[in-house]
Amino acid sequence: MPEMTVAQAFQLALSHHQSGRLDDAEKLYRIILNAHPQHSDCLHLCGVIAHQRGNNIEAIDLIGRALVEKPDVPEYNNNIAEAFRAIGRLQDAKEHYGYALKANPDYVQAHANLGICLSYLGEAEKGMFHLTKALALEPENIRANIALADALTEQSKLQDALAVIRSLLRKHPNQQQAKERQHNLERRLRLEGGSEVDDQALFKALRQSIEKKETFLVIDVKRFSHPDCPIVIDYLNTRFLYLFLVAIPASFYFMRHDMPKAIMVSAAVATVFMCFGRPLLHALQRKSARRQVLEDSKRWKAMWQFGSLSLCFASNTPQDMIKSPDQDWRIFARKLLPKRQAG
Repeated sequence: MPEMTVAQAFQLALSHHQSGRLDDAEKLYRIILNAHPQHSDCLHLCGVIAHQRGNNIEAIDLIGRALVEKPDVPEYNNNIAEAFRAIGRLQDAKEHYGYALKANPDYVQAHANLGICLSYLGEAEKGMFHLTKALALEPENIRANIALADALTEQSKLQDALAVIRSLLRKHPNQQQAKERQHNLERRLRLEGGSEVDDQALFKALRQSIEKKETFLVIDVKRFSHPDCPIVIDYLNTRFLYLFLVAIPASFYFMRHDMPKAIMVSAAVATVFMCFGRPLLHALQRKSARRQVLEDSKRWKAMWQFGSLSLCFASNTPQDMIKSPDQDWRIFARKLLPKRQAG
């Protein structure tokens, strides 16, 4: 394919991409890649399309190949970081946002994205710095404004968060995400009588309610094995332990050519493990996780943001359960304050 034709094909593909015609854009990107497998811009933009479709593993592979060709391009690093963040690999995302900003310190989108990522990692102050920097460079950036409001909300600075959202809505009155956040913030402030309740007081009320078994705390222990989990517990994969315990007697009798006994003993071990061993291990894991999650408000907020916890009043049905990170634990905890204060 002559070089001029490649340039023309790429511009046409880019036009399709920017107009939302992803299938047409990808088809042309792939044609170019068939002739020029190391065309970094096509690799990158094919990865962007994969990310837009939710295929983040493919996106990481494609943009990673583009970075092999051109490791210092800010957009490549920012977009692979977005794919990493989408699958929960927050440390990898943080690293690549850093590479993007090293190449271009005034890259607004990377500042905003890094600010969001740091908030998820529990590094609120650093996150606020990058969000503020993004808005200093581009005051009307919608993503950065919403992320800053979210960060302020996370720190219980509701009036400041509401001021950011209202300022954004004056410039973009039909911005749906901003309208939703305005509604939620105004609702929370009404519930508090216009004042801001400290997160520490809310966490204390919630912890006391859980300890008195007035509130159920449900923990997804499997999430604690994720590399980006803010808390580390001794997470034992019971599947491998089960296979190991079953394999020992099976291999012993198998080597003695006694298959009936091998099967019988393995079945007995498996039954005992499934009935007693695994439930006991899971109970110990949940106990360790619960103790660490409820140790202080900082850990609690980090784990809620990470997404592994659920809450429900003891008198309620499972349908009334709230789950992290999509719902706000503070609204739930605020209902407990009158009881705790009265007590």
